Amino acid sequence: MKPLKIFASFLLLLLAYAGATAFLPPPAVYKYQQQWDENAAKAQRYLLSVAPLPEALVVGSSLSERMPGYAFDSCFYNLALAGGSSLTGLELASRRDKLPGVILIESNILSRKADMKFVEEADSRLARLVPVFRQDRKPVNYLYSTLYSLQYSPQAEYRKQMQKSSDPRVREIALGPLLADNDSTRPEAEIRQSAELYRPYISRFVQGGSRAAFFEMPIDPRLRNGKRATQIRDTLRSEFKDVPYIDLGAAAEFQSVDTTDGLHLTAADAVKAGRLLSREAGLTACGPQG
Repeated sequence: MKPLKIFASFLLLLLAYAGATAFLPPPAVYKYQQQWDENAAKAQRYLLSVAPLPEALVVGSSLSERMPGYAFDSCFYNLALAGGSSLTGLELASRRDKLPGVILIESNILSRKADMKFVEEADSRLARLVPVFRQDRKPVNYLYSTLYSLQYSPQAEYRKQMQKSSDPRVREIALGPLLADNDSTRPEAEIRQSAELYRPYISRFVQGGSRAAFFEMPIDPRLRNGKRATQIRDTLRSEFKDVPYIDLGAAAEFQSVDTTDGLHLTAADAVKAGRLLSREAGLTACGPQG
């Protein structure tokens, strides 16, 4: 009988927690203990949201993830995943019944494949059926976010992020191996094979009425002009002639780029990139806050 009592007590606590989180307002600022949780929560909010979502969707890696949601939530949903890839975002987006009107695909990191293990875990049947099992409702995440929101509003969190500056010494140390790696190209067949993985997704979105475009996040000019970055840019433009390519790094606004490590923009430059991307993609009905 004791195991049965323990199970019954657990079930009652779970029901009480589920009821409380269902009726309480969500935290104003989401915070997570682990990066996986943050990525999964972002994916689940996109996949399972019943509220209207922005017409445009951004998919990409940690480079695009830097564009803060607070500044652009009225403009596009940022599904870029730290440590992830555009292909993972495309797979997630393809699982939503309503396809985005505009899908913007980060092109900087081409070789990462879709992380299907992450997709299946984030898009689990349990999470779809029972909200309490979603990452936002995970007790440690919910409590952390709630307590954090008592101290910081979305506006205050945004200002805090915008005040962060880069350390030139750290940036130069990080740039060393990146410059060496970017000074070589990949075999032509290999990079074209990577590019081909995008084709079925783009075809599906376009056939479903979406407007698709690649975009390149600004990075340190020494990396941007390297052989690897140039090869990726040229390959995508060659293989996808009908898909617009938005090269943010070529804009006058980014002749000077402020990064933390050569690749990742500071918050201020990430906001500048988001504004430029919105404009270049023709997202005229929206505009960043702050």
